[in-house]
Amino acid sequence: MKKKVPNQVVVSHLLLSMGILFRMFLGERLGNLNFLQRKVSK
Repeated sequence: MKKKVPNQVVVSHLLLSMGILFRMFLGERLGNLNFLQRKVSK
């Protein structure tokens, strides 16, 4: 099951995944108003 992968790749992948989750989390909190406004405007 263990695959030899460079640490840089693992770290970058973790940072990317965490960044996406962070953006989604912020999007749910901050972006909700924007989404509602867009839906209402349309």
